[in-house]
Amino acid sequence: MTGPTDGRQRLRLIWTVLLTIAISGLFFTMIRPFIVTVLMAAIASGLSYPMFARIRDSRLLRRVKDPRHSAAVVTILVVLIVIVLPLAALLGIVAEQAVSVSARVRPWLEQQLAQPDQLDALWERVPVLATLDPYKDRIMAKLGEFAASLGQFLVANLAVMTRGAVAFFFHLFIMLYAMFFFLLDGRKMLDSLHAMLPLDDADERRMIGKFLSVSRATLKGTLVIGIVQGVLAGGALWLAGIGQAVFWGTIMAVLSIIPGVGTALVWIPA
Repeated sequence: MTGPTDGRQRLRLIWTVLLTIAISGLFFTMIRPFIVTVLMAAIASGLSYPMFARIRDSRLLRRVKDPRHSAAVVTILVVLIVIVLPLAALLGIVAEQAVSVSARVRPWLEQQLAQPDQLDALWERVPVLATLDPYKDRIMAKLGEFAASLGQFLVANLAVMTRGAVAFFFHLFIMLYAMFFFLLDGRKMLDSLHAMLPLDDADERRMIGKFLSVSRATLKGTLVIGIVQGVLAGGALWLAGIGQAVFWGTIMAVLSIIPGVGTALVWIPA
């Protein structure tokens, strides 16, 4: 028979579980806008941890009372100077050229729509478009609507672009701040994760080591392939005299993630 003490303990347990769920939900709601930023900080910390370890163990920091903090600051500065600042400059150039491309699209579309003969010649020159003949009139109407609304779209999104720039620097600060603590306490976090996993220590370390090595290799491979394809494609477009080569090269670098046809989506029309 259940006594009053057991009933109170069960009630206390229920309230504790409900309170834990409520606090966890509130905490998740608060950090939801920053989950991707913190995840990027964790990935960047994992990729730059070997550099952090070398700096921490270097002779220059042996006389420092706590070399971990200095090594973390130096690592973040290196990441900021070598990766983040050039990337921000590239994004600025891409944004400028994207506006230029958008501004040139509308007059070109209006010119093509005003000269049906040229549009028909373009339609015949590209064999793939022949399959779209039944929808040609509808496509032309949609292009006309797009050309008419493009200017309004650009004006309406200027404020969005400004807010986006402010949000970018805010999230950049959060990412670098989180990186500092990931570099300092990353090992402790992994040890805590080891303690929660129901595996032997050797199996846990082997599993996490494999996960980190595969993730690191995948990210590095994807980034290197994207950068190489973007640089080569952008350089080829620049040599061919096609404008906004940086913008199109960046688009190709992003599309290179799609196997086989990624960059072709840009350079075939070009």
